[in-house]
Amino acid sequence: MLDKDTFQKFDELLRLKRYSPNTIKTYVNMVVMFQKFIGESPIERLNKEYILISIIKLIKHKDYSTASHKQLIGALNIFYRDLFNRPMDFSAIYPARKEYTLPEFLSKEEGLPSVCP
Repeated sequence: MLDKDTFQKFDELLRLKRYSPNTIKTYVNMVVMFQKFIGESPIERLNKEYILISIIKLIKHKDYSTASHKQLIGALNIFYRDLFNRPMDFSAIYPARKEYTLPEFLSKEEGLPSVCP
């Protein structure tokens, strides 16, 4: 059940804490999306185990990058800790490190364009 007052209060809290407009938008959208993902259960009444399982399912369902994964956890951490005085320990599902991909190299045939004629 989406309670617009709850999300408005979260938005106001982030503004009061002087988060950037982009961060506020991202965090509020992440929490609203999490509420939509879990369905009718009020987000503020969920138990910790259900929250953790739901976060894992959402991350897998949306195929989140490490950055999005961290944003979701950051948003929910502030949401529960500062709005409802419910500190959550998300360390068990926090990404250990940033994903790195290897650069693509040109083959000899592709080579660098010659500068000299």
